[in-house]
Amino acid sequence: MFNQKEKILDEKEFWNIISMFECEYTGDDEKVLKKAINYLHKKSNDDIYRFYEILSKLLYDLDCIEYEKSSNFNTYTIFLL
Repeated sequence: MFNQKEKILDEKEFWNIISMFECEYTGDDEKVLKKAINYLHKKSNDDIYRFYEILSKLLYDLDCIEYEKSSNFNTYTIFLL
């Protein structure tokens, strides 16, 4: 049963996990991600899935921004079509 006192992973905690990445080990993904993976390993499946959802949404949003920048059309142009 769901424990009302359990905190559901939110965007603040998501960024806390991202801050665990040890970028000084760039080139060695295992070392870069080790702390974050160990932290997520202790979380519930729901929290891990929530982390995945937040990451996916942010990457999708970023991809859309990059697509829009590289496109010859902007939102206004598409609206006029």
